[in-house]
Amino acid sequence: MTLFWHVSQIPEGAVVVDQLSRRFHFRGGRFDDGMHQLHAADLDFPLFHDTGDHP
Repeated sequence: MTLFWHVSQIPEGAVVVDQLSRRFHFRGGRFDDGMHQLHAADLDFPLFHDTGDHP
């Protein structure tokens, strides 16, 4: 499982899951859940890379 500890580690277009199991697409420096666009400061790190193996 890949953990991202800082926004600079996340590749453009990656899908990540936060500790509350919310799923986001990382695009243009923002986290998009389909309804909202959040900044890194709005999320608690680490984030999990969504490869299907997150808890």
